[in-house]
Amino acid sequence: MKSKKCISQFVLLLIFGLTVLLCCSTEASAAIAKISGFTGKALLHSGADIMLISRIGQEINVGDFVQTENGEAEITFNDGAMLKVSPYTKTMIQEASEESGAWIFKTIQATRRLTCFVGKLWFKSGSSNRRLMMQSPTAVVGIRGSEGDFGFNPDPARLQTFLNIYVGEVVTVAGSIIRGFFENPGITAAQKSTVYQQLETAYARVVATAAANAAPNVSENQKTLNDANARLAALDVAKQAATILIQSNPDAVVRNQAQAAIAVIDPMITNNQALAAQARTGITGPTTEITTTVLPALPTTVTTTTLPDLPTTVTTTTLTTGATTIPTTTTTIAPSPLTTIWTTTSTTSTPTTVTPSR
Repeated sequence: MKSKKCISQFVLLLIFGLTVLLCCSTEASAAIAKISGFTGKALLHSGADIMLISRIGQEINVGDFVQTENGEAEITFNDGAMLKVSPYTKTMIQEASEESGAWIFKTIQATRRLTCFVGKLWFKSGSSNRRLMMQSPTAVVGIRGSEGDFGFNPDPARLQTFLNIYVGEVVTVAGSIIRGFFENPGITAAQKSTVYQQLETAYARVVATAAANAAPNVSENQKTLNDANARLAALDVAKQAATILIQSNPDAVVRNQAQAAIAVIDPMITNNQALAAQARTGITGPTTEITTTVLPALPTTVTTTTLPDLPTTVTTTTLTTGATTIPTTTTTIAPSPLTTIWTTTSTTSTPTTVTPSR
């Protein structure tokens, strides 16, 4: 009887444990935010997948990246907090329960970390008590009850982190911060950002892969190879972003989280490398490797040059033929002011080269 009672208690505990595990797993994988608005071209990088932001309500998960070109993206979190991503900006979004303090004074606090790798972010806290940490590759700022702008210029000659608080206060700072109003570093800074440019190239590969896989007479092994290489490009971008934080950020928490991210990314890279290698062996004849080149987008510029009025000139000459004198008058009238307009339209060229190889 006693034995049956113990077994019943064990079964109940097992069911309870599985229920807790399932709940925790569901919570960890649940979306933490959604796209609430967007204009122009913006990318969502989630794990090994890169896609265009194409609809309101598109989900954002822990560790996702959002990158804009000539557009903007607005993100609304589950607690009502908001984030606006300016043009030519790259950000990473994280949420976790983090420990702080030491020994018996340790506490666990829900924390949101928003990392700006280049560009400018506008942020506003939500209704929860979640701690907000704004960070760049070279600095971290803890902010309480706030609204403001945060940005980063990755130009090697500058490496500037910017903060402009409208409402709230700064509670912690690690690294160098420039306070006050600042302009978006823009396309020039984006062109100097390694991880920004890498994501552009990786997305170009995704587009080229989709086109190649849709072509007639493409074998399943070739499609597997193309997909694996596209995922590898996306994972390399995520690993590069984590590596930058490990090398440059002054906060040990940020560096440790980046190390943990690489510990997750590396096995995914290994698995996809194995898939690619296996697919190659199954292809009869030459394999097709997709390579992509992305030209930086050009901003739209309008240059206007006005030529000044030319004066009207009158020239009088006298022709003499024998005893006859013939006055001749030549009049030159200047053209009206001439305006020349040169317009360069914003473009991103993504030529694709398909190279047969063995």
